[in-house]
Amino acid sequence: MYCSCESCHINNTFFTLIQEAGVDKFCHSRSEIKIPSGKTFINQGDEIKSFKYLKEGLIKLHRLDINGKDQIIFFGRPLDYISIQNTFSEKTYNYSVTAIENSTVCIFDINVMKDLIQTNGKFAIKMLEISSMALNRIIDNSLELISKTMYGKVASLLLFFSEKFILKIVSIYRFQERK
Repeated sequence: MYCSCESCHINNTFFTLIQEAGVDKFCHSRSEIKIPSGKTFINQGDEIKSFKYLKEGLIKLHRLDINGKDQIIFFGRPLDYISIQNTFSEKTYNYSVTAIENSTVCIFDINVMKDLIQTNGKFAIKMLEISSMALNRIIDNSLELISKTMYGKVASLLLFFSEKFILKIVSIYRFQERK
């Protein structure tokens, strides 16, 4: 089996809802890639061939507007489902995804995901929940930023990044204390 997801959030989400035969099929469709900081690994307009999940790192979803200006949709953290926004409704991505720091992404065959959704109602409901939460997060972040002045927008971004890096520093500190 290709899945070694014992400590991974996706384990709790998927494997508890899928029968063993489905888990084998799901795991065999899984691969993992390392994305270096600054690399765009999904381009707006690319064909959707897989379902992607951010295991480690930090990414940004962004798109070009009609004037060619790059607009950030949101920042993704570990445990985020990168491609849930339009994987099941579009044939191509309507946004790009770029790694802000070195990241690890789990990739699953889109046809296996669609088959699991068609054959497992509980799994389908869970995917709808995840999709709804992702959409709500994007809407909430957008509305929060729209209502702020430029200084408020900068402050929000600084808070977002400081929380992420403070957690990383605390984790490193705790690890070193155990040595």
